[in-house]
Amino acid sequence: MGQLFVNQHYAMFDDPDQRQSLASRYTEESKMICEGALVIGSTNIMEKLKTLASQTFQHFPTAINCLAIPDDQIMIQVVGKLEIHEKTAHTFAHTFILKFINTDFVIQYEIFARNQKPWGSRGDLSCPLSHTGYAHVGDVTENPLFY
Repeated sequence: MGQLFVNQHYAMFDDPDQRQSLASRYTEESKMICEGALVIGSTNIMEKLKTLASQTFQHFPTAINCLAIPDDQIMIQVVGKLEIHEKTAHTFAHTFILKFINTDFVIQYEIFARNQKPWGSRGDLSCPLSHTGYAHVGDVTENPLFY
């Protein structure tokens, strides 16, 4: 299930003509942290994807881990290589929490982070979450992701 979801997700994301079809994978309650910015709701998430500095991407997952969690949810953690404009490649970490609603899974929560250092440079095996190696999303009590 997880590998199929990831392969479909990146196939749609990496094809600019299909990227808009990702909207069906989100709800207005979906939450995403992309490069440190919190975005809430399918409309805002799709707008965020339209405003990315680059619109040419190619994801190459190197590891996909899945875990069933309570309330009909699945957590998927992906690490891999992301090519931008077919030139620069970076390591990335991508986490999804999918929730089964009606007859399909939707993305309830999503976190994406890429290593700012290009693939193959010194440090490409370090934690891709930030230059310090730690993700920072603010105080848990102030972050709407945790409400």
